[in-house]
Amino acid sequence: MFVRHSIRKQDALFAALRCRVPATSAGLRLGLIGLAVAAAGCADSGELATASDNASLSAPGTEAEPPPPPITVAAEPAGANCTYGGAAITDAAGTTYVCNGTPGAAGADGAAGADGVNGADGADGAPGADGTPGVDGADGVSVTVAAEAAGGNCDSGGVSVTGANGTAYVCDGTDSDPAQYEALAARVLELEKLHYSTRVFVTSSAYAPDFGGIAGGDGLCQAHADAAGLGGVWFAWLSDSSSGSPAQNFNQSPYNYVLVDGSVVAEGWEDLTDGALTTRITLDENGTSQSSYVWTGTATDGSQYGSHCSDWSSTDGYAKVGHASQDNSGASPQWWSTRGNTTCSGTARLYCFEQ
Repeated sequence: MFVRHSIRKQDALFAALRCRVPATSAGLRLGLIGLAVAAAGCADSGELATASDNASLSAPGTEAEPPPPPITVAAEPAGANCTYGGAAITDAAGTTYVCNGTPGAAGADGAAGADGVNGADGADGAPGADGTPGVDGADGVSVTVAAEAAGGNCDSGGVSVTGANGTAYVCDGTDSDPAQYEALAARVLELEKLHYSTRVFVTSSAYAPDFGGIAGGDGLCQAHADAAGLGGVWFAWLSDSSSGSPAQNFNQSPYNYVLVDGSVVAEGWEDLTDGALTTRITLDENGTSQSSYVWTGTATDGSQYGSHCSDWSSTDGYAKVGHASQDNSGASPQWWSTRGNTTCSGTARLYCFEQ
């Protein structure tokens, strides 16, 4: 006869074991059902025995019985004998099934794992298609420009400009008197000459000619102008064989050359270098009148002329000089720059021109 038992899955292991318990009578043998019970209660027994342990238990003083047939344990698939599978235990008495219990309910889901690292950005997509063109704006207001004949709208003619708000007229001016235009132009030129005039003076001090060439003379002129508070940049009217002449070195102004009191010396460079001055250069940087020889080495046209005391570096020899005030009663206007020659052992002044 087959006996089916259902026990917990974790108790199936004990189906292959026998508990060694004290015998209560001679020849007492542990049955198969007792095997399962003993397996569950091994805590009350003193020792476990394996399924291969076929020793029988007998009372003291009696003859031991032959060992029982071996016990086999095999897995039992799910089916008629065990709905959820289990184990089949077979011995001399037959086969007993130890079946698995009904599966428990599924456990709760575990916590979600951490997010993975973002993947690399994908390639840019292709540009989208152009949008639909917008609606054309409204036409602007047109403007008409036409010639306007001389008459009621424009005395001397002009143009008419017609738009959304009406017509406006841009009229020609009346013709000017040519004589008035010429007079105005002359006055403007006069004012320009006065406003942009170049100042001139003769130095208040006289010097030996070894003052260090043209550069040294320029330095003396600048020092006199600065001391008088005139400002500007000043050059000496000097020529020599190495550093040139006023015709080469000066700013040749088209406007008036004037004394420090505003008196006109010449009306531009061409007038200055034509041989005669409108007013002689007799005032020094302070406005004081001087009458003296002046070191020049220069003709009235601004070019080099005559001797120059070894390029204004020596007190030996001769040099060309002018005179601030002498003109031979008007018969020798060139004397302002070419009065004659004098020895380099003496002293003379310098003409200074603003640049």
